[in-house]
Amino acid sequence: ASDVYKRQVYGYGHGVGMSQFGANEFAKSGWNYREILLHYFPGVQMQKMDGCYPETLEVNGQQVDTKVVLARILEKEMGGSYHLEALKAQAVAAYTYILRQNRVTGVAIGSTYSARAMQAVEEVLGEYMTYNGEPILATFFAYSAGKTADVRTVWGGSGYPYLQGGCTSPGDKNHKNYKTTYTITSEALRSRVTVSYTHLRAHETSLHL
Repeated sequence: ASDVYKRQVYGYGHGVGMSQFGANEFAKSGWNYREILLHYFPGVQMQKMDGCYPETLEVNGQQVDTKVVLARILEKEMGGSYHLEALKAQAVAAYTYILRQNRVTGVAIGSTYSARAMQAVEEVLGEYMTYNGEPILATFFAYSAGKTADVRTVWGGSGYPYLQGGCTSPGDKNHKNYKTTYTITSEALRSRVTVSYTHLRAHETSLHL
């Protein structure tokens, strides 16, 4: 018979960069989007393209209005119920990520968007984050185990100074699924590890770590 393992699991997602739920909790406590971003990506610089941002971005082979793309990303990644400052932080992070990758990839894009999501996009359109003059790897995830993870322990590579992990995200403990019990057999665990390792190595290559 297979061995069965039970583990307590905290948070959801890779844990590198900005916690979306944590950003919302910070926003509800009075933080603005810049304070949120500089907390999760320490040492970066905020930049703004004054009217020089691309009017469209390519999505699935089609050119789509940049504002619409970002609003659809916000709706899918967070949802219109999130605090406006959290949505603005997500918009800047998503736009920065796209700039670094030089294409719309690695982000979830919804089919529709709310007026609130579009408002957030319009208020920060053209803003992005840099480190040493280059757009940063602005990764984000659902919610953490109380603090963010070091990119080197998740995807390997030499890492980035602004993704060393350890940034507190105490509000994540308010998430209803912050702590869950996970049960898995030894065979299933072995299979998951193999699949995850293959996926992470591929992800590492795509992010140029």
